[in-house]
Amino acid sequence: MSERLSQEDVDRLLSDPSAETRRITATKIARDFGSEVLTESEQKVAQEIIGLLVRDVAVRVRQALSEGLKHNPNVPPDVAVALSKDVDDVATPILRNAFAFSDDDLIEIIKIASPRKLAAIAERDKVSSRVSDALIDHGDENAVACLIANDGAEIDPQSLHRALDRYGESERVHEAMIDRSKLPLVIAERLVAMVSNQMRTRLVTRHELKPETATELMFEARERATMALLSPDADAREVHRLVDQLYRFKRLTPTMVLRALCTGDVVFFESAITRLAGIPEDNVRILVGDTGGIGLKRLYDKAGLPASMFPLARSAIELYQEMQRKGMPDSRDSYARLMLERIVSKFDDLAPIAEPAEGPPSDASS
Repeated sequence: MSERLSQEDVDRLLSDPSAETRRITATKIARDFGSEVLTESEQKVAQEIIGLLVRDVAVRVRQALSEGLKHNPNVPPDVAVALSKDVDDVATPILRNAFAFSDDDLIEIIKIASPRKLAAIAERDKVSSRVSDALIDHGDENAVACLIANDGAEIDPQSLHRALDRYGESERVHEAMIDRSKLPLVIAERLVAMVSNQMRTRLVTRHELKPETATELMFEARERATMALLSPDADAREVHRLVDQLYRFKRLTPTMVLRALCTGDVVFFESAITRLAGIPEDNVRILVGDTGGIGLKRLYDKAGLPASMFPLARSAIELYQEMQRKGMPDSRDSYARLMLERIVSKFDDLAPIAEPAEGPPSDASS
């Protein structure tokens, strides 16, 4: 049968107005529309027929129209938008392929689209950064993963951050990011702490992330996750158990100990120093309070913490004592904010150290 709508097809439409006949008609008109095979008058007739077929009661007729028009550069925008609002089987071919949509059209569609429509838009050959933003804000996990896997999609670093904020637990999203041809370093560095060892190897290899950088980021993420386990009102015995476990597995690092102190978790700090220095907790409390004398410095050194970080530790303890004397609210948020201000003003040249704290020498007698 000819691909072009013939007189025979017209006669059949008049004599046999079945859904199958209309489907065949839709396919042929869609393929011919806008091409040189149709005269100007035939183009006008074809456009009128397309306008009728868009509203056809049979889904298979509208689906055939969508399939036929999806690669047609001459499809009218109003027809494309009308088909995009149809059921998924009709809408997805035109949404995935047609050039007739403006960014504004696609963004409006995304706000109310079904999961299949969202995925279809995410898989378009070209997706602008504006449309990508909308998909990340409104799309489900599948749509976001499809978008990120699409190298034809322009995605700003801020949008990739939001994708990780929304779907940070999704292996599909992780894998799609790793497999992108280009991934901003800030995203690679954040991602390395979220993924499995196998995925981490792919990330390091594909995006030229230094292995030592990946290791450092993994340690930092693990420390942050560990500290997040402790609520501000955690029982002291619970804190001691956690410290013992961290020490046993060589994960009680200087950065973890100092991070606890700088966020106001003095109980964790004192428990960690007790374990690292190997002296009674009551003695630790007395020595911690001796910020102006040699007590705190001797305790700090005995715990095996880095000398370069001592000014930071002393400043943090002084701030804590100051807040206690002034009766300021015992809020970790307030403490952390004030501590950050002091760090910025006094210690902006300090570098974090992520090696496990050694604790006292094995032959120490004191």
